[in-house]
Amino acid sequence: MGTRMSVFVDNQVTNAKSTGVLVLSNKGLSEIPSQAWVLMNILRILDLSANRLHSLPDKIAFFRNLKSLFLNQNRLQTIPEAIGELGKLELLSVSYNFLTSLPYGIRDLTNLRELKLSSNKLTCFPIEVVHLPYLNVLDLSLNQIVELPDDGLEELQVVDLNLNENELGYLGENIARAPRLLVSRTEVI
Repeated sequence: MGTRMSVFVDNQVTNAKSTGVLVLSNKGLSEIPSQAWVLMNILRILDLSANRLHSLPDKIAFFRNLKSLFLNQNRLQTIPEAIGELGKLELLSVSYNFLTSLPYGIRDLTNLRELKLSSNKLTCFPIEVVHLPYLNVLDLSLNQIVELPDDGLEELQVVDLNLNENELGYLGENIARAPRLLVSRTEVI
């Protein structure tokens, strides 16, 4: 990281110490800057969108007070299992990446309210999300999902489900049994 970028990050970290918000979007980062780790007990919002992140370290779990994590427009192919240790997380936005699946640990994010996974490479519905009791919004648009699972969707707690522009030919009957589903967008390409 160049001197100018390091100074910028240092300034953002200083501000984040009082606000609990660290925004490092669109900075060309290939990793989480080392300065950010001093905020692990403080941060509530972390925005690393529009960078060059290929992966996240397991120590992402050290940000235990995170409520919102924005990782849009990176180059992520996976999310570490450790993401499940972010017990206070309410919003996870990982759109416009290269994810093909979600880690099993995602089911431990029991406070998650919004999960945005638009424009990834998912080919299967991430069944792990049915275990998220407070999930209201699930955006799976612009993926490559071919079919929905036969079992489990009746436990899905979402109010708003976006499956637009996937490769779904048939929705099946179980999606209609999701108890809180009010909005289902399923425009096929």
